[in-house]
Amino acid sequence: MGAARGGLEGQGGAAGDSPGAVGGASGMGGAGGAGGVGGVDVMPLPTCTPATERTDCPGTSCDPATMRCSTFKLASRPACWTCVSDTDCESPDHRCVEMYFQGERFPDETHGFCLRVALVEGVPIETEIDDGVDVVDDVAESNCARHLRTVLVRRPSLSGAPTRSYCGLREDLTTCFALRAFESLEPCPNGTDEECPDGSVCRAFDHGSGAVNCCTFACDKDNQCPRIDDQATYCDAYCGGA
Repeated sequence: MGAARGGLEGQGGAAGDSPGAVGGASGMGGAGGAGGVGGVDVMPLPTCTPATERTDCPGTSCDPATMRCSTFKLASRPACWTCVSDTDCESPDHRCVEMYFQGERFPDETHGFCLRVALVEGVPIETEIDDGVDVVDDVAESNCARHLRTVLVRRPSLSGAPTRSYCGLREDLTTCFALRAFESLEPCPNGTDEECPDGSVCRAFDHGSGAVNCCTFACDKDNQCPRIDDQATYCDAYCGGA
């Protein structure tokens, strides 16, 4: 399953001043943000190694899968943004981690998402989890954000860092693309789910001036829903419900 509707956000534009916007309905690249669209490379990217990326790829990371310079600016990708290398992530306690949606690798086989290493009282959370457990839902005492407390257990990073557990979301319900579309109140004017990224649905919300259609995602607990404009949102089958 690819990023069929949502696209890879800002792909090619990450070396600019912005991580790029959530991918639009047309797929690859989306709006791109201040970093530009630049989704498809015309010339082959330079070869590199992760150890020498700062000289091989000035300003961008080295993709450890292809050993070519990526289009992602070093330390530029926030939590739940696509990446190809740990050094893409803006926070030093985040790694570029493979993710899934409804059992299939997402958004594709070559990209991961920047996720925070999960700790409980400063201790790696996997030390408290039985072998064979893949996901632990709603670890309230962890260092994870309220809406990212589904811990993805013992995941590899794309850069080959030691296997760790990470603050994530319900991969059976939604995706990082859908989460960010909800956070940004991405509109779906025609009221159809096809206007939203993978893992999203289109629903009507009352924003004070009347009901408007925005992208949201399925949930089963209030704490799976992020705050918007510093206001709590709630779950009623989907985030933003009454």
